[in-house]
Amino acid sequence: MISLICVSNNYDKLNTILKSSLSRQKDVNYELIIVDSKKYKFNSAAEAMNFGGKQAKGDYLFFIHHDISYRF
Repeated sequence: MISLICVSNNYDKLNTILKSSLSRQKDVNYELIIVDSKKYKFNSAAEAMNFGGKQAKGDYLFFIHHDISYRF
């Protein structure tokens, strides 16, 4: 399984770009971990990504940005 970790503070972009892109994936076993950077007050981007990484259950961790379209 692949763990996709995204730190986001823009839910419009998250829903229209990232989630739309992921909905087109076929036969890919993944989990999406979204770290809400508005809810949690992190001191750095690295701290936010590490927070998401600790929740991951996948064999591979991918740290992705919410406004890029992906295809696996």
